[in-house]
Amino acid sequence: MSMTGLKSLVWALLIALVSTPLLAADPNEGRRVYNEQCAYCHGVDGNGELPGMPNFQRGERLMQADQSLFRAISDGRGSMPSFDGLLDEREILDVIAYLRTFMGQY
Repeated sequence: MSMTGLKSLVWALLIALVSTPLLAADPNEGRRVYNEQCAYCHGVDGNGELPGMPNFQRGERLMQADQSLFRAISDGRGSMPSFDGLLDEREILDVIAYLRTFMGQY
């Protein structure tokens, strides 16, 4: 590929990236999903209503990478069931954003 062709390709990619809206996770939507799907076990305020549940108020489990949290929600962990098929990828990312943004502010 010539230098001119390479420059054209780079510019085309940059224009595509800039013109494509990037969708960030929505913590407000995550609050809605959390309250509907997670609060029964984890508590509305994240304190963990059932024995063995992490306390999100103390930051338990929230120091993990988003990818680890995503897998835990999607696949299930311990007594927590899998939410794969019940929540889509966007909803899981929204819940993670909610936990990271709002837990500890009650």
